[in-house]
Amino acid sequence: MARKTVEQVLIEYCKNYKQISTVEIETVLPKYGRLIFNVLHTPGTYSRAFRHLREKGELKRYGIDLVDVSESSGKVKKWQINYM
Repeated sequence: MARKTVEQVLIEYCKNYKQISTVEIETVLPKYGRLIFNVLHTPGTYSRAFRHLREKGELKRYGIDLVDVSESSGKVKKWQINYM
């Protein structure tokens, strides 16, 4: 089986959870990728890949829609994951 890319790990994570935040991207996703798919990427790599997928609308190709649910005064960005 081919090794999963960072984008594929992110998409699989989004398919299995209802919310994602910048904190999860930096802390949980590197562990998730290593434990589930045996791939090692840095937290920064996940952050950049998520930003790219979100800004370019690539997640919609996989039936994933993000709704910003961040608190206005908070530093942590949060998104609710909806499936189309």
